[in-house]
Order: sequence, then structure tokens, then C-alpha cells
Amino acid sequence: NVNAALEVVRASEADGVTVGFAIYSSNGQMLGGYGATSENYGGSITKSMLLVAYLQQTGNGIISPEAQGELESMIEVSDNDAADWVYAHLSSPNRAVLSVAASVGMTGFQLDTSDPVYVLGQSLVTANDLAMLFADIGNLIPPAQRSFGMGLLSHLSSADQVGLLQAGLPGVIYSKEGWKPEPDGLEGAPYIVNQAGRFSVNGNTYGIAFTVAGVSDKPSGEAIIERIAAAL
Repeated sequence: NVNAALEVVRASEADGVTVGFAIYSSNGQMLGGYGATSENYGGSITKSMLLVAYLQQTGNGIISPEAQGELESMIEVSDNDAADWVYAHLSSPNRAVLSVAASVGMTGFQLDTSDPVYVLGQSLVTANDLAMLFADIGNLIPPAQRSFGMGLLSHLSSADQVGLLQAGLPGVIYSKEGWKPEPDGLEGAPYIVNQAGRFSVNGNTYGIAFTVAGVSDKPSGEAIIERIAAAL
């Protein structure tokens, strides 16, 4: 129900809060959205792109126990040091990440490696791009690595079972969240919260994504995302 979701979005935009969302079918058709091309700092949501890039580099090869542990930490508990390790172990990191973006037609993504906390944290994302990414994320991962990669995205820590994952969407949801205080990255600043996911209904697969900016804290952004997804 895209109209119901739009009502929640518009009601959530007050006191400097801005919201974007988009939903795509797996064949690349946009089914609805609002503010879908508005740019947000990505935070940890770009770790999903690092996951795809590393598994593409691995191809039909074997993931070492060390790499497996770093990938698990990067996705399941969103560990920043693990994400920096994955980035550093790509043969051409920036090119690999941009290749993932290009493969699904992400036009709003802007790579930025200036964040001292997590290398891609300041990269810019849009709901439109993230929804397209998650609609097709299974196909982006090589078949030999698909079960492992998708398993990570469906097995987030209990602390990350928030927002989209509390909205009552059916079946297994493959997702990633990103958040941080902005613009200076310090506590007390307005927060950005992003979340994207992939789910299936009646044999149809969808990618959905949300960007929220200007909220006072992380839970407030997650609550907005949960309400929109539940209405949808």
C-alpha cells in the first residue's frame, strides 16, 4: 500500500526531519517512492556493498577462515574495524565498490573514504539506489558464495533487529542498516538512519530502502522506518 506509506512519510517530516523511501521489484521496476533521490550519508549500510565486492572478488574460490570471520563481524554486528579490513583486502577497493554501484545503476552513490571511524561512512547514498541494490543483491553475489553472503544479511545481531525488521514483513528479510550523528559525527548532533532490505511475497521479490535525516537519535529514525514499512 504505497499510498498508506506516503501518508506516514509526510506525517514524519517535521522539525527538520527528511525522509526518503523506494521499493523496487526484482525486475528493476520502481513500484513507489518519496524523496528517493535525496542523498544521505551512508554510514554502515555501505557495508552491504563491501560484502558484494569481496564475494565477487572471491568468485568460485574459498573464503579463508580469517576473511569469513571479518565478513561475519562486518555484517552481523556491523563492526567498523572488520569493514575496514574487508575494504583493505579488495585488490582495487574503490573500483570494486563503484563496480557494484554501476552494476545496478546506482546514480546517487558518491564514494567518500574520509571517515576515520569507518572508511566508507561518509559516502552518499539514496533510497532509490539502495532499493535497486537489495532487489538484485542475490544475483550480484557469485553462486558459490551466495548462501554464505545472503546468510549474513539474514542473521543480524539482536541489537540490529530494528526498524524494517520489526514491521511485520513476511518471510526471510535480508537487510543492512546504517546510522551516525551528523554533520560532525559527534553525539548530540542530528542523526541519519538508513535501512534497506530484500523480501519476497507470493513468489515476487522486492528491494526496499529508507533514508531518514535530522532525527534526534537512532531509535527515532528506526521508528519512522518501521511505521512506513508497516503501512506499506
